[in-house]
Amino acid sequence: MTKNTKTNPHGANATLLDPRQQYCWDYYIDIRSDTFSNALQSAIKAGYSANSATHITSQKWFVEKVRKLGFLSKAEQIIEDILDMPVMTAEWQGTGKERRQYVVTDASLIKIKQDTAKFICERLGKNEGYTTKQELYHSGKLDLVTGNKALDDLFEEEEITNL
Repeated sequence: MTKNTKTNPHGANATLLDPRQQYCWDYYIDIRSDTFSNALQSAIKAGYSANSATHITSQKWFVEKVRKLGFLSKAEQIIEDILDMPVMTAEWQGTGKERRQYVVTDASLIKIKQDTAKFICERLGKNEGYTTKQELYHSGKLDLVTGNKALDDLFEEEEITNL
């Protein structure tokens, strides 16, 4: 008699990890965890068997998480480079003996730095009060159901009586 076991009891998929996978990943990336950066021990601590834990780094979900973590690290480095980028450039003006080099501020480089700083503040500074205020305007009349004469008449009557 074979044992009927469900291999995916929590419905994990490409975007949703099951609880053991999530715990394993959390232990793996948490610098305060005693299993930080140790996939085998993180998997065992998360409830995987020793045999399954030895193969955790070859699991597709784990490989993808590590890959995305690498992308995030690269993106952070690029952001740091942009924020540290000088905005002054050297330009030559004149001809012959009158040719001189001048240092000028490049407006496009300032714009790149401003946009980068704004992006960081909007994403990472939400809890610090850095948010983008968006105001929405509309005409005041909403067409909830197209072609429904009873609703159209009701809103038109209410609009007339409220004037």
